[in-house]
Amino acid sequence: ETADSITYGRHWIVLAQLVWWVVLLMLVTLIAPAVLWILFPVARITLTIIVTVVLFLIEAFVFYFFYEDWNNDLFQVTEEMVIDIDRGPFGFTESRKTAPLQNVQNVRAERPNFWAVVFGYGDVYIDTAGNSAEITFENVSNPNQIQSDIFSRRENVVRSRRERESVSRHKEFSLILDEYQQLREQDKIPDRTPPLDDLGAPIE
Repeated sequence: ETADSITYGRHWIVLAQLVWWVVLLMLVTLIAPAVLWILFPVARITLTIIVTVVLFLIEAFVFYFFYEDWNNDLFQVTEEMVIDIDRGPFGFTESRKTAPLQNVQNVRAERPNFWAVVFGYGDVYIDTAGNSAEITFENVSNPNQIQSDIFSRRENVVRSRRERESVSRHKEFSLILDEYQQLREQDKIPDRTPPLDDLGAPIE
């Protein structure tokens, strides 16, 4: 969180669901050579180490690929916009969805299943006017807090807009009064009520 924006990422449980099998393979890759050397003492240790290192590096690359894919999905709420940033691993692809906060009509926070309730994550659906599709913050931590943040910043935007409109109307009204006063001083605007001399003699 900064003064200008709040940035959210996907919950860590999403990363765990992506990489658990890779971590398991990495553990097997590390343990298997020791078991092999114990069961088969004549096994060539040098060749086994080379194969183990190669496999471990491949698995580490796969792990980092999934980590990048998880870490690059960001959701932001700025002073004026809501932004969904979806980047591919290593930044090769990127897509963005944006909408002005003043166009936000409704925000729903949902925890779709039992595990989402237990671990405190879920989805935030943002309905906006003028956009063909809603913006969704997927699998984020504490979706209810994010919902509250969006509503709070939206209220700030609406309040600021009303204040600017009020100041603008006040300036316009002041200019109109000033112009009217100048015209009165130049006798370019007749009095609505004529002087008493112009009314003639009173009727008896």
